[in-house]
Amino acid sequence: MAHGTRQILLVGAGAVGLAYGRHLQAGGAQVAFFVKPKHAASARDGFAMYPLNTKAGKRREPVRFEGFDVLTTMDEVRARRWDQVWLCVSAPALRAGDWFEELAGAMGDATLVSLTPGLEDRAIITARVPEERVVEGMINMISYQAPLATETVPDPGVAYWYPGKNPFSGPADRVAGVVEALSAGGWKAKAVRDVTRSGTFGSAVLMPHLVALEASGWKFAPFRKSEVLPLASRASREAMKVVAAYRGERRPMHHVLIRPWLLKLLTRLAPRVLPLDIETYLGYHFTKVGDQTELLLDSYLAVAAEKGLDVPAIRELRERLARVRAAEAEVEAPDRRGKLAAG
Repeated sequence: MAHGTRQILLVGAGAVGLAYGRHLQAGGAQVAFFVKPKHAASARDGFAMYPLNTKAGKRREPVRFEGFDVLTTMDEVRARRWDQVWLCVSAPALRAGDWFEELAGAMGDATLVSLTPGLEDRAIITARVPEERVVEGMINMISYQAPLATETVPDPGVAYWYPGKNPFSGPADRVAGVVEALSAGGWKAKAVRDVTRSGTFGSAVLMPHLVALEASGWKFAPFRKSEVLPLASRASREAMKVVAAYRGERRPMHHVLIRPWLLKLLTRLAPRVLPLDIETYLGYHFTKVGDQTELLLDSYLAVAAEKGLDVPAIRELRERLARVRAAEAEVEAPDRRGKLAAG
């Protein structure tokens, strides 16, 4: 638990880390970011933030986020005492190299707050950080580098929106410290019994449908008519079965509702109620983290093979994703060659 001012390190200064960092700082914590050296100078300049949980007329008014520390080496991390360390990185980044193992050895007795969505991420984390120090959370916000292609802002920065209390689970005393730190900064949080369950089953629904959306050019209208949509819904139900087998429990009852009609309805409602261009956001964000989509699909296939589960829809969807991305690469290659020739 914290003594005096909380010392909180956030690993990654992308849109997710900056949104959390701003509210943790607003709650009185001394915040620092651990980033790659090439990003340090720009991070030290601070950021324009666009909180979308506000009145419509104020959503394009930037709020400065600055006054935090920026660290680039494990020696700098090791030299300080930390109350909490938040992992604001993707599932593939967690597996890249040995940096996380180094971090685990440099963070002392700090609470490790995990926000990564991978099915096997908890096992990776708790192999290096004692389970009694790990708090798991679910990213229940939309955050992105503003502006999107369809919007304008006074200064480039990070826009974000969250629909409600951010859930966390883990050891009660550690969770209490995390909930208190975030809530103190105006972003309400709550303790729940098992946030990993919600997160992994949620990803099982989301990821296959993102493949169908990508195959539709990241556009809702063709997505609703796509032949890939029924396949994605079947793959989601299979993925939920895989998650259930991995966790040793039953699928949630709502798996029966994962049907194309529901996704068609959601894609009509979402643009009407969200304070951003959700269609453009999904294309931007999930193109950027496309390797995470592949990783999660591959993990479903691997666990299914281990558990002896038949998942033909996931397998076909994974093959389709490979074809879609190969076609996209073919389209981009001539453009790159043209630019090189012109240069």
